[in-house]
Amino acid sequence: MSTSSDEQPGSPAAGEQGDPAPRPTRRAFSPEYELAMVAEHEKAPIGEKGAIPRREGL
Repeated sequence: MSTSSDEQPGSPAAGEQGDPAPRPTRRAFSPEYELAMVAEHEKAPIGEKGAIPRREGL
């Protein structure tokens, strides 16, 4: 029977994976795109403002 004190340093514990998932990269948007999204948001009716970022995947 193995206990936590029997594990080697640096080795994954039982049930753990070796390497974690790669860190996601941060998205960058052009100033033109950002201004277009803000302008579209300002023109949208009150009840439909949330649809714009959802549609764009933001």
